[in-house]
Amino acid sequence: MTLDEFRKKYCQAVEEILPELHMDAERIRDELHHRRMRERQRKRMLIKSAAAAAAVFMLCGAGTAAAKNYRNSVIQMQENGYSITSMDAYAGTCAGGVPESGAELAMERGRAAPQEGEGIVEIVDIQSKEYNSLEEFRSHETVTVALPDMALFPAVFQEENILVFNGGEHVTITLRAGERYCFLRQFDHRNCDSYASSTSFSGENANERNLVTDQGMCFKVFDTLSEDGSLESIHAVVTVNGRDLALDFRGFEAGVVEQVLTAMDLSVYFTD
Repeated sequence: MTLDEFRKKYCQAVEEILPELHMDAERIRDELHHRRMRERQRKRMLIKSAAAAAAVFMLCGAGTAAAKNYRNSVIQMQENGYSITSMDAYAGTCAGGVPESGAELAMERGRAAPQEGEGIVEIVDIQSKEYNSLEEFRSHETVTVALPDMALFPAVFQEENILVFNGGEHVTITLRAGERYCFLRQFDHRNCDSYASSTSFSGENANERNLVTDQGMCFKVFDTLSEDGSLESIHAVVTVNGRDLALDFRGFEAGVVEQVLTAMDLSVYFTD
């Protein structure tokens, strides 16, 4: 039996065995709505912070070029968040068009013909450590993280929480002063062949702009607005020498946020 004959027989058997499905348009819309709501609620539980933000992180072909550092990545703004992709993944996938998100890019790569070393599913046991102060974090960890200057905030942070995953591949830092907070998260992609990540927020993006630091680095900065159009949070993201660094600010004036960002020392990412 030839391959074409087998395919025809197989399709015929499937049609005879499987029941015919019927679903009207209204039910489809309801199912999609409930699915989006469940996904949105699930994402909000991922981050231990009142930021109400969720990060979906996807690695593509990690671990086969540990010595390779990505200094350039593409940050794309979305309707309610942003995506980041490594340059090689972006260029390789976008030959036929620009993807709308990091998730879409990852799916496109999944549909591509498997390459050597790809197609292997690995279950990873995520190791995490938690610290209740920056002082404790610094005394126990050697992870490089660019931290904001606390003296520039018009508030004293009473709560500090630091989570370190997989030896520093992912770090989150929450600094809270009552209802005001600064939430920082960092991903280290230096051991990855290529990667894509997508982050979404509960509000709608607005007032997108670039902010150049005193060292000449460029943050992508944008606001998220609540349903009534008021400012909810200010967000900033930058990719530097194999790391993605993102900060979320709530309860602070835009001028304070700009001062904090422009003064950040991002040169630490070139010294380790």
